[in-house]
Amino acid sequence: MRNKILSAIAALSVLATVQCFGQGRGIDAFGVSRSIVLAPPQLLLATANPAVTNAPIDIHSFDGIACVDVFTLTNTPTSAALTLSLQTSADLTNWTALQNYALSTTVAIAYTNLTYGSTNLSTTNTYAAPGTFSTVNTATAGYAPPSSNLKLFTQAQFTNTAATITVTASGLYKVGFNAQDANRYLRAIWTPTGATNDAVNAVFTGYRNGEIQ
Repeated sequence: MRNKILSAIAALSVLATVQCFGQGRGIDAFGVSRSIVLAPPQLLLATANPAVTNAPIDIHSFDGIACVDVFTLTNTPTSAALTLSLQTSADLTNWTALQNYALSTTVAIAYTNLTYGSTNLSTTNTYAAPGTFSTVNTATAGYAPPSSNLKLFTQAQFTNTAATITVTASGLYKVGFNAQDANRYLRAIWTPTGATNDAVNAVFTGYRNGEIQ
């Protein structure tokens, strides 16, 4: 009887571990997802102004929707621009533009902490949102929202096929795509135009279908 009880406890422990692992993937952005430096921080100088290609990374062991976070800081004048090309390859020789990707939208949302009875406890979070927000139109929606702050969210579609992504304005850009649909290798190409200095950086983040090697 004692052995049966110990066996049952061991089985329950294993089940609990499996359940925790499964739940953890959905709520642990630090310990479960993996990030790879796609393009290390670098300065693109106006004097040279060439296209800069970063060394490729290997994403074959990732599954599901992955993303590339792009950070730029530019002093770009009106006549200049900065673009990013994400390319994939199966053999490190033949490169093609990343297909079927989605782009984030920059959204600033203010939050007020009313717990202490003060409207001065307010902050603004700037999100790289995976879609767009729009105001509820009472006439067409058929209902009046309980608050003027209530917005409709529309998910970004994975239908972008442009070979270049404009990242001229300083800030954070997020590019989402299905890692399993892309080729094994991924690289970034920065192309500045005009008299501009640009500080750039890109990080790939996704879920591996096995332990990190």
